[in-house]
Amino acid sequence: MKLTETEKNSALWQKISSYLNERLNSLRAYNDGDINILTDVQTATVRGQIKEVKAFQAMATRPENMDSDE
Repeated sequence: MKLTETEKNSALWQKISSYLNERLNSLRAYNDGDINILTDVQTATVRGQIKEVKAFQAMATRPENMDSDE
């Protein structure tokens, strides 16, 4: 799925995009942090969440000819 230019420029997408950026930064900090020692399962879960956030962000940048997930 790809967003149209109108959708990308909408106030709603700007809010969602801002949230996704904050969420991605938070997840990366949690995954990379020295304070938290994560188990393998927890690490895999956080990495999956990071991948999902990136997939949502890609809706605004994905080329027209890409219909499937990465």
